[in-house]
Amino acid sequence: MHSASLLGRALVARTGGAIMAIVLVAACRPDMVAWRAHLAEPAVARLDGAWVIALRADSGEYGHETVRASTVGALALVLNRERVTTSMFGAPPVAFGTYDIRLDTLGVATGLVTGTPDVWVALRGDSVVISLSPQAKWPIALAGFWRGDSLVGRWRADQRAGPSATGDFVLRRR
Repeated sequence: MHSASLLGRALVARTGGAIMAIVLVAACRPDMVAWRAHLAEPAVARLDGAWVIALRADSGEYGHETVRASTVGALALVLNRERVTTSMFGAPPVAFGTYDIRLDTLGVATGLVTGTPDVWVALRGDSVVISLSPQAKWPIALAGFWRGDSLVGRWRADQRAGPSATGDFVLRRR
């Protein structure tokens, strides 16, 4: 009888632990279900993949340049399916990635000297905000809207004393 009592207590302890684990998983699940639904929205889902970007600088501050500086490059983005967060954004970024863009042809730099050039993407209302090297000394921000299959908008590079360069960009599927 004594061994049956111990066996019963062990089963209750195991069952209680399993029930607690199920409750904890279920408590987290609605958040992830909502997040995955957000990632499935057309404005978000189509960010996933390889992109070609064209950036053009506005004329310089003195306005005497005859040709606007421009460059092209590539971005690779993946959706944030695991809902990884960062202290740089209030809400988790919807996508992460990397880029290969010759920013020096625009007369700007991120201050990033080592590591992989990273990209974080967030949504703010109807606009898509892309941060190039968001943790670098001088991150570059792009904000745009969907126009057909392309993302079109403005970029700005902020340096110590404020914006050092601005311009427009077009992001197209590769």
